[in-house]
Amino acid sequence: MHTTPIRALLRMGMGVLLCVCLAGCASIFSGGAKKVTVNTQPPGAKVTVYDKTGKVILTNQTPAVLRLDRSHGYFKGEDYRLVIEKPGYKRVEVAVESRINGWYFGNLALGGVIGMLVVDPLTGAMYTLEPDHIDQTLTPAKETTGGRKPGLGIILKEQLTAEQVGRLKCLTAQR
Repeated sequence: MHTTPIRALLRMGMGVLLCVCLAGCASIFSGGAKKVTVNTQPPGAKVTVYDKTGKVILTNQTPAVLRLDRSHGYFKGEDYRLVIEKPGYKRVEVAVESRINGWYFGNLALGGVIGMLVVDPLTGAMYTLEPDHIDQTLTPAKETTGGRKPGLGIILKEQLTAEQVGRLKCLTAQR
C-alpha cells in the first residue's frame, strides 16, 4: 500500500502530538535530578545533605555540584538541609526547598492531562529546588580580635583579617 507524502506527514505530526500529550511539560523541559551548586569561601568545606526525614543523602566537599531529587513521592516535594562545616569555622545550615516548577503549568496549554496528573508528579519534575546556587562565606569559629583575656593562644593565619596579617612580626629566639 502506497502512502502519499501528505499522509506520512500527518501520521508523523499525530505521533509527535501524541508524545507531547502523554509526556509532562516539566519532564520534557527540566526533568531529572536538580543540580545545586555549592561554593564556600574558603573552599574545601564539607557539605552534608539531609532529606526532610533527617536521613543523610550525600556528603561532598566544596566546590560541589549536587544532584538532588525534586520529590519525596507522588505530589510531594522534597526539602533538604545542607550542613556546611570546616575546621576552624562556624557551622552553617542552608535550606533548599521544593517549589512548583513553572513548566508544570505548560501541561494546561498542551492538553497534557496525563502529564499533569501522572508523569510530572511521579518523576518529580513538577517541582524545582531553590536556591540552586549557594555561595557561602564561612566565619572563623572564634573571634580573633577584642574580648580576649591576656595569655597565649593559637589561631591559624587564615583566620586573621588582612589588617591583622599585616601587623604580624616574626619572633626568633635570642641567646
